[in-house]
Amino acid sequence: MKTLALFGLLGSFVLAAAGCAGVAREGQSLAVPVSPQVWHRVDLYGVGARFISPSRLAFLTSGSPSCPPAPYKLVVENAHSVRIDLTTGSRRRPAGSTCSLARVLSPVAVAIDPTQIDVHHRLRVSLYYFTGDAALVRPVVLTAPPL
Repeated sequence: MKTLALFGLLGSFVLAAAGCAGVAREGQSLAVPVSPQVWHRVDLYGVGARFISPSRLAFLTSGSPSCPPAPYKLVVENAHSVRIDLTTGSRRRPAGSTCSLARVLSPVAVAIDPTQIDVHHRLRVSLYYFTGDAALVRPVVLTAPPL
């Protein structure tokens, strides 16, 4: 009976730990759609990241316009810091084509859980860009002002 209780406790811990990270399915992104009217009101230039609602975080990524970086993993490190892993996006690239060498800033929004992130204080956003097997050793760090 103690063994079953131990497995139940361990299972609860694993499920709770897994709830701290959002991970996209293979070939999908964690990006959520945002209407043009909202993007028009959101000024990301100068800050790089901003809460657009208690459950949405917007930020700028830098990458190819034909293969924009797409968020595939969000990890809540604590109530004031998140890590977002980005991969080379393929939602705009036709099959068999290559990414252009041009670089542009693209706005992206992700869903967040306001019970895990304190939206009324500054949030440290660490962006990790992944290209193939390599990753940036140092993240691009942005700070989102409070709501």
